[in-house]
Amino acid sequence: MNIQREINGYIPKENEEYMNTRQLHYFKSLLLSRREELVSGLKSFRDDLKNTMYKAADPVDIGAAHADIYLDFHASLRHGDAVAEIDAALGKIADGEYGYCDHTGEEIGLKRLMANPTATLCIEAQEICERVQRAQRHLAVPVFI
Repeated sequence: MNIQREINGYIPKENEEYMNTRQLHYFKSLLLSRREELVSGLKSFRDDLKNTMYKAADPVDIGAAHADIYLDFHASLRHGDAVAEIDAALGKIADGEYGYCDHTGEEIGLKRLMANPTATLCIEAQEICERVQRAQRHLAVPVFI
């Protein structure tokens, strides 16, 4: 998913100095906007959960309601994780480290950050991590007791 949207009439371009003031402001605005959406959704979920009263006598209706709550709860956990990632990215902007790979220190790249503003790894480092994770899953031996 490419987020490439204009903020205050500006979209970062490859031919500019990497992580210049305008680009940092762009990504900060993008992250803050997304954070606001997620926090609003979390608040809405909590409010809905507080105000929901299930008085269904039918066990199927009760089960369906519980399944809905379960799915909404897991979505809210993902939103909470996303808020934490956004907060980490905002911290990196404040520290002057945003846009650089956590493992290699190289530029993550505008295209990658436009697609995922909370990215912390360059494509090469991300691919290595994914290969290691796949290898670890294949090496895992199921234990039957």
